[in-house]
Amino acid sequence: MAVVLGPNPDPVLGNNTASDPTISDRVSDLSLTKTLTGSLQDRVDATYVFVVTNTGPSDSAAPVTLTDPLPAGLTLVSSTAGTAGAWSCAAAGQTVTCTDSAPVVTGTTSTFDIRVAVSAAAGSEITNTATVEAAGDVGAASEFASADGGVAAAAPIPDAGASAGQAPWPLGALLLVIGGLGMVAGSRRRHWHLPRRGRAG
Repeated sequence: MAVVLGPNPDPVLGNNTASDPTISDRVSDLSLTKTLTGSLQDRVDATYVFVVTNTGPSDSAAPVTLTDPLPAGLTLVSSTAGTAGAWSCAAAGQTVTCTDSAPVVTGTTSTFDIRVAVSAAAGSEITNTATVEAAGDVGAASEFASADGGVAAAAPIPDAGASAGQAPWPLGALLLVIGGLGMVAGSRRRHWHLPRRGRAG
């Protein structure tokens, strides 16, 4: 928009302004894939990998935003900066929002991952769906991605009384050892108090 001003009073101010709206020709087409690395297990952290692809024709606008509403039983632990080194994630409740401050160049991908703590019940099935978006993006149908996984039971807690790599002693064996030690101690006490016999004169 341009405005014309002059030193003399202008009797008609309404015609001193002109504008020419311009529409940006920056168009990108983002898509998202999401993969669960390994499996889900109660009390064990899991990792999800995200791959954002831009098929163009232009570089994407920045920032690029990925939203991941974590299902119950998953909690954000950490995230990586990704291949572009510009991803950062934060959680508000169960919703994780990740932002790439750099554009995704046309014909390339931007990859990063998040690590989550698993507290879901064993046997439950978890579907985790995320979306990605940026200004000027088209093809919204390909901006959703999900990863499914069943939750395995937590590993059993080892017996704190057993040495690493060794099974604990059975109760019967312990009682036999304790009884044997008692018999040895009693024998020593009896031997200590035996009177000495003098030699006959």
